[in-house]
Amino acid sequence: MACDWLLIDGSSLIFRAFHGIPRTVRSPDGHPVNAVRGFMDALARLVSTRQPRHLAVAGDADWRPAWRVELIPGYKAHRTAEPVPPELAPQMPLIDEVLDSNRWSEADLVARFEAAWEAYHAAPSVACSSWAGGALAALHSTSTA
Repeated sequence: MACDWLLIDGSSLIFRAFHGIPRTVRSPDGHPVNAVRGFMDALARLVSTRQPRHLAVAGDADWRPAWRVELIPGYKAHRTAEPVPPELAPQMPLIDEVLDSNRWSEADLVARFEAAWEAYHAAPSVACSSWAGGALAALHSTSTA
């Protein structure tokens, strides 16, 4: 099913790949690349299935930014920050290098996208892949996913 935009919740996809692909998947020099492999495989499947005209991958570098907490004091207050697993940390720059993109949180990306699109065009077809509720909640009537 083709769409104008495919929005990917990169952070959740990376963690899902890291925990879903065996840690025995390694580069020829022995470094773990299970998250890289799983992320790229999933991304390729999503692009192949959805056939988007545009692709945006968002990530949460700061899981609870101060500016957002000032706006919404209870934002993620019920959660505890978990450290990035030691075997995942060195894989993150590899994924960033492949994507070669600036990262915004998925909710920020969706809000910016919707505001920009509504200002200039009729509603696009949007597919959103997220394993967290934020992006899906933000995409109300514009989603075709």
